[in-house]
Amino acid sequence: MRFNDTLKLELQDESISRRNGAPKGKVHKMVFGENSLLPAARTYHASCLIQKFMVVIGGEASSDLRDFWALDLDKSTWHNPDVDQFENFTPKRFHSASALGDSKVITFGGCHSEYVHMNEMHIFDMTKFL
Repeated sequence: MRFNDTLKLELQDESISRRNGAPKGKVHKMVFGENSLLPAARTYHASCLIQKFMVVIGGEASSDLRDFWALDLDKSTWHNPDVDQFENFTPKRFHSASALGDSKVITFGGCHSEYVHMNEMHIFDMTKFL
């Protein structure tokens, strides 16, 4: 079973309180508008932070996914942006994603549904979306 929950951890100021040596915080389930776009529930996806957006790429639902989503963390809204070079991305899971500067995402590796390991690297430019 897959859940489509998005959780947000809000850390309290470290100077105010600590418990067991670690900063205290609260976890909130994010709430989206009734007619909001939402990505499919998934596992094994990759994500990273680009400016105020949490980017989620690929993963697995009923099959491997080939999609690119951006969650605006200020407005709590999902977007399915059209990003440069995405046409070359193949459906996959277990890949990695990292921010490259303030407008690009780089992905590497992963595997497809037959557990064949992939040696692919992609760079996606979000400049038009941002």
